[in-house]
Amino acid sequence: PLDWGNLVHSFLERLMEPWLSEKTPLKEIAKAMLRSEAKALRQAARKFSSQLSQRLEVLPPVFRQAELNKLEETVKSYFEEVVKETVTGGIPTELEFKRRVPFPGLEGLLISGKMDRIDQGDGQFRIYDYKSGRTPKKKDLKREVFLGYRVQPILYPWIYRQQNPEAEAEFSFIVLGLSPPQEMEVTDRPAAEEFLRPLAEILEKGMYLPTPTETLKLNGIEGADSCRYCEFVSLCRRFDPGAQRRYAGFSEKHISSRLEAMKS
Repeated sequence: PLDWGNLVHSFLERLMEPWLSEKTPLKEIAKAMLRSEAKALRQAARKFSSQLSQRLEVLPPVFRQAELNKLEETVKSYFEEVVKETVTGGIPTELEFKRRVPFPGLEGLLISGKMDRIDQGDGQFRIYDYKSGRTPKKKDLKREVFLGYRVQPILYPWIYRQQNPEAEAEFSFIVLGLSPPQEMEVTDRPAAEEFLRPLAEILEKGMYLPTPTETLKLNGIEGADSCRYCEFVSLCRRFDPGAQRRYAGFSEKHISSRLEAMKS
């Protein structure tokens, strides 16, 4: 009944928000939260949990307390890594930063982005995206970014630069689901305009084509696991007789530039 990812993101935002106007470095925020055996963090967690009473009432008491303990321990562990500098952190300047920018080459269409946190430090900005669930191994992350399964590292720095042309922005995932939490920096990624170009062609045609894992393999793209990321996998008729080859033929005809981008 609880969206754990949203819960921990909201708690982190609540903790950091009062420090924004003072331009306090993340490391100093973390130290303050952990001081006196994390007294301030425990108090904030109790206050936060009282504001979630309606959402928590659906849980039996023992599970309710377990969720709150997990929330507190996860954030405590993250702040400990910040203090040890095993994860980066500058001066938080924006939380839940939302922007819409024009889709290149498609008049009237907008791309919307909501960035969990933006820090300033060392002459540049860094965009952070919190992850509480399954994450790829570091060696697989680059592949998933270039295939388009993880678009935040590509689009968020680009969206930010549309609003701040002089600003350089880097990108990192903060993986809160690991123990201890870890940072996965994404430095190698395609240019946003290049990535969006074949998608613009698809949108311009107004055609949705199923490209399940089996179809991509027939198109010569090995190792792609598109079904794992698809919200409609339970509705897909990819195992109907001949469907995979029909999809492959349609794909080659109508979205060839997207396939070529994935192959490259």
